[in-house]
Amino acid sequence: SNHQMGLSADLGGVGSYDSAAYAWLKENAARCGFVNDVKGEHWHWTYRGAPNVGAVVGGVGVLLLGLIALAMWK
Repeated sequence: SNHQMGLSADLGGVGSYDSAAYAWLKENAARCGFVNDVKGEHWHWTYRGAPNVGAVVGGVGVLLLGLIALAMWK
């Protein structure tokens, strides 16, 4: 699965589609190659950067996105 490969993460603290956290992710995540790709799951984000980038880089990106989200809403 994308979770096991380090390409997807479920981000706690996003709240809902109406939250400030989701609005920020929706506005900024694509710049880092992330998309909210599971309908009905505002917390689920997947790395879809350059096609030749492996799971290791994706996993680092997921980690960074999660840390940024946590820092913003602490």
